[in-house]
Amino acid sequence: MLRKQHVDDVIVQATYMSGDRNGIASALKLNPRLGILILTAPGSTQSGNELKNFYVSVSSSDRIDVIDVPENPGQPGNALNSTYKVVTGLRQKKRPEWLRKAIEDSVQLQSATFGTKVIANAFASQGDGSLGAQKARALLQDFWNLEHAEKGLEKKVGEWLTQKGFRPTKRYVFLFAKQGERNDEKAHHFTSILTWNLLMDKLARDSFEVIPVAAGNRIGLRTSPDLAEFWRDPAWKEMISGVDDRRAQLGLWCYLAMHYPSVSIIGMRSGIIEVPALVGIRTLFLEEKFNQQAKRMEQWIGKVSGFERQIVEVPPGIAQGLYWKKESEKRYATIDMRSQRRERGKHLDGMVMKELRINPAGLQASADASASRAQLKSQLPVSGPDLQQLNDEQRRTLQKPVLDAIKGKSMNQFGLTDAEWGDILHWVRL
Repeated sequence: MLRKQHVDDVIVQATYMSGDRNGIASALKLNPRLGILILTAPGSTQSGNELKNFYVSVSSSDRIDVIDVPENPGQPGNALNSTYKVVTGLRQKKRPEWLRKAIEDSVQLQSATFGTKVIANAFASQGDGSLGAQKARALLQDFWNLEHAEKGLEKKVGEWLTQKGFRPTKRYVFLFAKQGERNDEKAHHFTSILTWNLLMDKLARDSFEVIPVAAGNRIGLRTSPDLAEFWRDPAWKEMISGVDDRRAQLGLWCYLAMHYPSVSIIGMRSGIIEVPALVGIRTLFLEEKFNQQAKRMEQWIGKVSGFERQIVEVPPGIAQGLYWKKESEKRYATIDMRSQRRERGKHLDGMVMKELRINPAGLQASADASASRAQLKSQLPVSGPDLQQLNDEQRRTLQKPVLDAIKGKSMNQFGLTDAEWGDILHWVRL
């Protein structure tokens, strides 16, 4: 049971929110009076215990607990989601008996987003829970340091990075990619490979020597060196044997922040790029105008040094645009979201999502792109290489006329504006 003796506030987190674990873990480290209550679906305590073990490694067992939510016959399959919303909306007096067995009434309940506020307060130069940016960052760097995970691991990781072609004296920008299931809530924040390829082209023509590096999910982006899905690298797995994988991954970003002074990272709005920012990697995230959750991460801007945002008119990419269109049609969409869709999303009219997957040409699949993909494949010589064997320049040369032919729409309509590109390139060069 979570008691006032140990915690003042408790973040309620459902197991399907595991992507928030990195930020929440950092909040636990920055606020010793913060606790976590993990909600699991009926009979699925194991997934909750996995999260609990991770958090206990950050804090202590008296600050973390797991509980199965009660059966919800009226909403089979949605019990966890609906219970989370009910619990985080409760007042102190109205807690059900099953919840009162897990947490004392005097302890404040908070939603999963509360960790963002805890971190903002810790990094602030004044206010409740303030440590100041320098002390907060030093505390997190010290905690995520690879040596705390296992003695000698920091040296091994340094050698592993050298073998992969990294050099501390070089400037790198990590191009973070995120993909997932087509029914994911924020699928419009998945990564457009076309956007990252165009950024690579622009950097290649730039006089500034900034080396792009693929990171996050592997979506077909080719860079040298490469850090995409590094956690699947057999050498990495062998090196961190016996160490919690999530902790080791965060330790890698901490190592880069501390030993590679000229690294930065760019990605669509995503929890995974939060910890790199907290431990000292200069970070830029892309977020569409009028995003309903914008205020959450705004709390860090100006407090977490090096953490910046690029607002874009429309999420870049065909599938991303279609998911953004779908998001603007949901019941909770604001007037501004709907208006932005009407004014800036006309190029999406008439297009229908068929499937979501990365195809060899790097196009996000849609009903139109699916047919165009077949056309693209038919243009290749029968005896020639398949699309995956072509280099990026060859693929884009074939790709452009196909995209331009989608119902009279231009490839540029599915990308960033010139002004947005200008701001991003300026940031990379800093």
